[in-house]
Amino acid sequence: MKIAFHIDEGALVLPDGAVDRSMNLLEWKIDGDPVQLTVQRDTHADRLSPAKLLAVTTSEYERRFPLFQSETAPALEIARDHAVAAFTWKKDHQAVYQAQVFIELGSRVLVLTASGRAKHRDAIVALIQGAVESMTVRT
Repeated sequence: MKIAFHIDEGALVLPDGAVDRSMNLLEWKIDGDPVQLTVQRDTHADRLSPAKLLAVTTSEYERRFPLFQSETAPALEIARDHAVAAFTWKKDHQAVYQAQVFIELGSRVLVLTASGRAKHRDAIVALIQGAVESMTVRT
């Protein structure tokens, strides 16, 4: 059996059994600095709850990112099981701020990550809040 995989530019017909592990990376400029929103899907067979997936991810960040620090997570209202976090770390001598939300969607967890230079924290928080507030889920 074949399945249709839709992208903005069109659709592909693929063999059955494909798992969508795609990632969308969207970028804006604020005062010349990139601010990004990443949309990922976690569809691993041993799927973790949003809170457990956040804990695993955070422990990886602590090892990978210099001067990693947890921050107060932005307030997000979501009618689904979810976990929210925020972090800062250094990249190329610049402070980076990241806000992240893990949202349970049945058999997968959707991960939204907004990030950029820490001086744009308010815009990053507004970006992730707007993304979550405007999100509609297809069933």
